Amino acid sequence: MGNLTCCHKPGLTPVKLQIYDIFKNRGFRQMNRMFRALGTGAFHAGVEVHGTEYSFGYNTDDKTGIFFNPPMSCQGAAFRETIFIGYTSLSESEALELLKELAKRWRGSDYDLLRCNCCHFSNELCEQLGVGSIPSWVTNLAGAGASINDGFNTLAKGAKDSAIIAAAKAGKVSDRVRSGVVEARATYLVDPDSGQLQRSARRSCSMIPCMRRF
Repeated sequence: MGNLTCCHKPGLTPVKLQIYDIFKNRGFRQMNRMFRALGTGAFHAGVEVHGTEYSFGYNTDDKTGIFFNPPMSCQGAAFRETIFIGYTSLSESEALELLKELAKRWRGSDYDLLRCNCCHFSNELCEQLGVGSIPSWVTNLAGAGASINDGFNTLAKGAKDSAIIAAAKAGKVSDRVRSGVVEARATYLVDPDSGQLQRSARRSCSMIPCMRRF
């Protein structure tokens, strides 16, 4: 499990990073556990603040890809661990205003496995909340994820393991793997223009279903 060390601080709100394996398959989770120990892996990430978890996923309608769900309950992915990142001084209303601004820039159609995924979003959200960056092994998703579209079977075969891990850590991954992993499914959505809650059950045609959005 991750670092859960935090305590109540008047006027401040804890910010936590929720980490998931992108697949629930037992073999994949075991493999991800091995890569996690080596400083990489293929993860979904979401940021919990003021009792709600926020993340980012793909869509095709040029609207925001930010979505939210109850903490540690992103459907379609397998929860792994919680990491305490720090404390934010932003109130709940201020955090929501921040997310509305981010929603204008984080469009679902811009999702990119290597350069614009849920881990990149989580990192920016944490920085904007004033708690600093997330652990580097989380954002190494892009490197390990480059092998997803070639089939995860290649990840566990002999000498290829070390090459993949090295590429993941170095961030040196072929551009031919551009997309294909959408992380999660949320329950409630918010229109970034009106700020109104919505419900949606739309599924993406990707490896993990994703319901959107903030």
